[in-house]
Amino acid sequence: MTSTPAADTGSGGPQPGTSTGGLTEAVPTTGVETTNSLTTGAGSSSTTDVDTAAMTTGSTATGETTSQTGATSSSSSSGSSSGGPGPECGDGFMDDGELCDDGNLIDTDACTGQCVPASCGDGLVQAGVEACDDGNGDETLCTVACKLPTCDDQALGGDETDVDCGGACPDCATGEQCLGDDDCLGNCDGGTCVEFKSCLDLKTEMPAAASGVAMIDPDQGGPETPFAVYCEQVTDGGGWTMVLKVDGRLGTFVFPAALWTDANTFNVDPALNRVETKLRSFNTVPVTGLLVGMEAPIVAQGPLSLKFIQLSASALNARALFMGNQYQASNIGRLAWKAWISDSSLQLFCNREGLNVTATMAPQNFARVRIGIVANENGPGDCGSPNSYIGVGGGGTGICLPNAVTTTGNRAACSADNGDKDIPGFAVVFVR
Repeated sequence: MTSTPAADTGSGGPQPGTSTGGLTEAVPTTGVETTNSLTTGAGSSSTTDVDTAAMTTGSTATGETTSQTGATSSSSSSGSSSGGPGPECGDGFMDDGELCDDGNLIDTDACTGQCVPASCGDGLVQAGVEACDDGNGDETLCTVACKLPTCDDQALGGDETDVDCGGACPDCATGEQCLGDDDCLGNCDGGTCVEFKSCLDLKTEMPAAASGVAMIDPDQGGPETPFAVYCEQVTDGGGWTMVLKVDGRLGTFVFPAALWTDANTFNVDPALNRVETKLRSFNTVPVTGLLVGMEAPIVAQGPLSLKFIQLSASALNARALFMGNQYQASNIGRLAWKAWISDSSLQLFCNREGLNVTATMAPQNFARVRIGIVANENGPGDCGSPNSYIGVGGGGTGICLPNAVTTTGNRAACSADNGDKDIPGFAVVFVR
């Protein structure tokens, strides 16, 4: 009788995939305890621990064999069902939270790179629509309308010191803000534009200024309010401020009149006409020279026709020139004074000229004149009893024409070189 040997469970046992007693042994699954029913002749069984890393697809924990061919996996290697990246600005679709989406991230078109419609003040310059946009309310570099500042945009921008004036823009008017005189039509006082101090200031600031009535403010924002004067801007470079108009047919400005030395004004009329006046400028505008225009004889109508004569003088104001009746000599010369009034006449000697001109001996009430020249017939150097004058603010007693009324113009008698004269003139006095 033939005996069947027992299965070898050691290292010398059958190898996987070999046939033992007509049965095929399944490949063990590593790490899984697999029970294989093998016929060992005596019906004994063995168990083997195997590594899961060696598991073969299709094996089961119970030792059942599953075919790998055609096996269907219950899992998919495809991605998550949420699919790709989420919505974003610039994809051309209006997503939640977006106010626009033009399919790009350009900041200079109608829809910004933040998907917000472009608007003035957002700090982004919209091409073809905005000239600038600095995103703030300061209009120094860019206005709140997103335009570059100009001198007529009715906004305070650029280097302007007030709206549309100052800096590189036209000068500011009285009451507007300034940093210096260059910002103003007049002068800058404490950050505010005030009127010009005088016609000379006006001419200096505006060289092309024409002659005419202008507002001045000699004390620059002080207690004196601005006032109107006539400015002569042509003769001798211009810059002359009117202070007086004197009619030689009247006695208003005769030599001893108080108006020459008091602070009162008279019949205020700043126009260049034949109306006597004493303006506030007589008391307020500094003097570095006098310009006196004379019309003689006086014309009945039409514009004044003035001949000018100029004197050197220096004082706080015109009034200060006449207070105290102090004589101030000039050196214009006899011929220049005579040429001032056509067909004029003077005595031959003395020829004392300037301001506050009187006789040199008491009682000093012979021919005298506030602005002009006096002459005498008594020989060279004798000014004790002059009886003729040419000028403004004349007067005196003891002259040879006791019935004459001329206070401005030419009065002459007692052997005057062109005979007796009584020629009233109309004079306009300017200071600079």
